[in-house]
Amino acid sequence: MNHSNKKDLKTVISGTRSSSSSIKEKIADFYNITLTQHEAKRLNGLNVRIERNDYRITKFFPFKPDTSVEETLKQAIECRNEHYKKAGFPPFLCRTPAQQATPCDNSETGWHGIRIRDKKDSRKGNRRVHISFTCPVPEFGKLTTKDISVNRFDGDIGKAIETAVSIKKENTEKYNKVVPVYNDLISKSIEAACLTEQRTLNPTLQYLKSNTERMWDQAYKIVLRNET
Repeated sequence: MNHSNKKDLKTVISGTRSSSSSIKEKIADFYNITLTQHEAKRLNGLNVRIERNDYRITKFFPFKPDTSVEETLKQAIECRNEHYKKAGFPPFLCRTPAQQATPCDNSETGWHGIRIRDKKDSRKGNRRVHISFTCPVPEFGKLTTKDISVNRFDGDIGKAIETAVSIKKENTEKYNKVVPVYNDLISKSIEAACLTEQRTLNPTLQYLKSNTERMWDQAYKIVLRNET
């Protein structure tokens, strides 16, 4: 089949004639592989590009008249996976430990990331003072912002700050215990997904990305079992 570089890319996928837009849609979920045109060679094809720290690789796989898009995609995936083995599989789903509460001389509360919020309640016509801070939720693997009302402590800002620090420390400690277990699970899953993707041409890495909550829940339960 002849390919024209002046026209939209046309090829055969599963016996159906498809435009470049439909090919892009099929390839969009394959990490580090893109549909591109090699300007120097005036060829359309797939480009494998990996940049991780000091490791960089770019390789172009042109579409050929006697080779299907599926075969070209398999070649690109195989090349990408080989370089993954050298550079390490993608860390895009891995988590880093949350920052623990640390003293800070420049903060009005004396703690990094914990601040005093003075809000005016227009409905009641008075002011409300809160201690606000960002804190991980170890059960769900997410970060959230918590507010503690100083009114709960009869206006004692010191006690409110102390409570905020205690909550942040406890939640961060639990969260950071789950992180390495989750990273181990997700790393093994990504490696297995890359091999599955090569065999079936299914965007399994995208599936993993959409199921990180399930993976975190599994890691959290493992940590709980180990503590009992």
